[in-house]
Amino acid sequence: MNSVLRRLWRKPLRTFLTLLQIILGALAMTLALSAYLDALQRQNAGKAERFDLIAGTQSEDGSSSSYSLIEEANVKELLELVPAIDKAAFIGDAYGSTFEKDGKLYQFQAVAYISDAYIDLNNIQITSGSFFSNAESESKEAVMLISDGAANILFGEESAIGQTLSLMPDESFVSYDDQGNPLPSAPPEPFRIIGTFAETIRFNEAQYFAFLPTWKMGEFSSASVLNVLAKEGQGNEAREQIIPAARQVFDTKMTDWGITEKDEMFYVSEPGQMWSQNASNLLDPTVVMFGLFGIVALIVGSIGIFSIMLVAALERERDIGIQRSLGATKHRITREMTLESTLLSGLGGLIGVLLAALITPLLLKQVGNVLFWTINLQWQPLAAAIVFAITLMLGMVLGFFPALKAARVKPVEALKGI
Repeated sequence: MNSVLRRLWRKPLRTFLTLLQIILGALAMTLALSAYLDALQRQNAGKAERFDLIAGTQSEDGSSSSYSLIEEANVKELLELVPAIDKAAFIGDAYGSTFEKDGKLYQFQAVAYISDAYIDLNNIQITSGSFFSNAESESKEAVMLISDGAANILFGEESAIGQTLSLMPDESFVSYDDQGNPLPSAPPEPFRIIGTFAETIRFNEAQYFAFLPTWKMGEFSSASVLNVLAKEGQGNEAREQIIPAARQVFDTKMTDWGITEKDEMFYVSEPGQMWSQNASNLLDPTVVMFGLFGIVALIVGSIGIFSIMLVAALERERDIGIQRSLGATKHRITREMTLESTLLSGLGGLIGVLLAALITPLLLKQVGNVLFWTINLQWQPLAAAIVFAITLMLGMVLGFFPALKAARVKPVEALKGI
C-alpha cells in the first residue's frame, strides 16, 4: 500500500487535479441522486393509499367543477363511516394572499388554511419553529407558517420566528348585510409566524406561500378538497367507500345548496391535482444540472486516471521488467496497478460523498428552496453508496487496461539499455 501511495504522489499536481475532478463529480452526483431518490420515495410512498376527495363533478372530457361542501367539523363523521381511512387533512383556500410588513405589501403565490393532519399526511418538513399547537387552537390565536423561500425574501438572515405579517382583505370579495348593502372591508389581521417549512409541495409551481390554521377561517369554514391517507393495503377500499360516505354526510348541505344530482357529486383524484403534495416532477432542472455537471466531472476525472495509469505503465516499464525477472507474475503486476487506480478513484469518491453529507444541510438552509424548485434536497445514504461504488468501478476498469498492457511487457525488452 505504501509503495502505491508513493507512486501516486510522484506527480503531485497531476494526481491532485485528477483527484479534485473525481471529488467534484462525486459531490455533484450525490446531491443530484439524493434529490432524485427523495422525490422518487415521496412519489411512491403510499401511492395507492393517498388520494384527494373532491367535492364536485367531473365529466368524461376532463372538465370539472368544484363546490365548497367539505366542512372540517364533518371530517370526523366521515372517517367513522370509512374504516379503511387512516387520516384525512382539510384544506381551505384563503380569501386574499397579500401580506403587509413594515408598510410594504407582499403578494404570496398561494395561501391555504390547513388542519392538523395536513403536515404529517404530506410529509412536510418543518425547518424552524413548530406547527400549530393545542394552546394556540384553544385561544384561537392568529398564527401562521411560511415557506423557506418566503422567509428568505422577507427576512433574509434574520429569523422569521416571532415576526408578524398582516393579512390584507381581499378587495374583490364583498360581503353584504341582510338588506343587501355592501359591508365595509375587514381590517388587516396580524398573524404571528411560528414556523417555516421546506417546499416539498407545490400549487401551480408556487414557491412563496403560507399556511394558516383552520380556526381562523371564520364563516368561510368549508372547502372543496380533502387529502386522504388510507390504511396500508386498503387504498382501493377507501376510494370505493369514501364517495357514498361523503354524499351521506353532506346530504343536507347539498340540499340547501340546491344540488339535485347528488349521485354525481364527489369524486377522487390522484394527489397533486389540488392542494396536495406534488412530487411528480422527478426531473427538477437543477437536479439535471447537478447530474450533468457530475457526469462531466467524472468523465474528465476518468480520462485523467486513465492517462495517469497509461503514462505510469510507460514510465515504469523497466521497474516492471525487473519485477518480472525476479519472479513477479503478470497477475501481481496487474493487481498492483489496478489497486493504484482504484485507490485514487475511490478516495476521490469517498471525499465527494462525505462533502455532500456535510454541505447538504447548508444548501437546504441557504439556497435549497431557490435552486430545487420541485424536489426536497435531502442527503440519501443510498445515493452516497451508489456514487462511491461507481467511482470504485471506474478506478478498477480504467486502471485494468493500462495495467494489463504493463504486465505484458517482456522482461528482456524492458531491461534493454540498463
